[in-house]
Amino acid sequence: MKIKETERLTGIPAANIRYYEKEGLLKPGRNKENNYREYSEEDVLRLQQIKVLRLLGITLDEIKELYMQEETLETVIEHRLLQIEEEETRLKEVRRTCENILQSRMDLESLDQSILDGDGTFWKERLQKVLAEDMSKTLLDQRQFHFHIGGMLIWGYLLHLGVTLLTRNVFDVSRKKLWIKIFARDFAGSNEMIDAGPDGAEMFFLFTVAFCLMIGCGIAVWWSAKMAVQTVVFHLSALLGAPILMMVTSFFAGEEMQQSICSFLPVFWGLIIGYVLVLLVIQRVWRDFFRKTRYPAAAAIIGSVLIALIGWFMTGQLIMPAVLDIIYTMYISIFWSVADIDAKGDYTRYSAVLAAERIMNPVALTLSYWSKSKTPLWVNWDR
Repeated sequence: MKIKETERLTGIPAANIRYYEKEGLLKPGRNKENNYREYSEEDVLRLQQIKVLRLLGITLDEIKELYMQEETLETVIEHRLLQIEEEETRLKEVRRTCENILQSRMDLESLDQSILDGDGTFWKERLQKVLAEDMSKTLLDQRQFHFHIGGMLIWGYLLHLGVTLLTRNVFDVSRKKLWIKIFARDFAGSNEMIDAGPDGAEMFFLFTVAFCLMIGCGIAVWWSAKMAVQTVVFHLSALLGAPILMMVTSFFAGEEMQQSICSFLPVFWGLIIGYVLVLLVIQRVWRDFFRKTRYPAAAAIIGSVLIALIGWFMTGQLIMPAVLDIIYTMYISIFWSVADIDAKGDYTRYSAVLAAERIMNPVALTLSYWSKSKTPLWVNWDR
């Protein structure tokens, strides 16, 4: 039977039926003549089962485990009963507070948080949940979700480009000269330190400050659920990223290599912006592009080769551009696809901002996925 008939028999909209199919819960056959989906009686029965389980509050992940025979129905229902008991306890707390407001005939002017007595931990957890929900009310479709991520990444790398153009001459210092300036006072006394110039020590100090600020931004992303905080942190991370990269090259690159990197970086950020634009175009044409991590990873390999060739043509070096390209393109592609997996169809502006911030700040990404995220760093490449 066709999807319209299946929709009528189950009471489940066609969009949901297709979503369950994408999640692997259904595998309808195909009509050989027109390639239309053909749903069987078994498919209808499974959809009815899914409907009942969802009405009982069973998650899609648990339903998948049921059909993969990784869990039994008894175990899943017992787990749900424990959740219901916890929910009932929490609702009793809310009900008692509401009854107290009515019994005391409290008006709006006298309403304050002192009425929230009882379990302080419960109210704190509930506040965090409510604040997170309030930040996530603006629902997006999948394309809009990825458009927001891509737009923020483009803006962030534009900031990288601007900072690089403004500061690249400051960091165009050889490694040898830099370390002489930092440690000259220890070996040659203060007079020679003046001759060597103070900017080496100042650069070391700036690197330490910038790196600490990047760590602070990462902690703020992990700790705060406020949209304003996430937006500010995103811009700080974007402003700090390029200088940190240039400072690192000042420590570890030779003078010739360092000069090549400083001359190539503005072009590199421009090419990365172009790469993000290409990913957005692919996502617009191919809606499921980010649903399987292997597709963005393949795009990263192709993109890194092309960018490396451009860098080779401009700088006469191949290894340095190739290393930068493969790191950045693979990093962007994989963790952009992880954002799609984490969203699980619940696309919001807040989750888009959070995903872009995690990509822009590696510290934020590490803290978010270390013992906290639903999706591990070693993502399933076949999802």
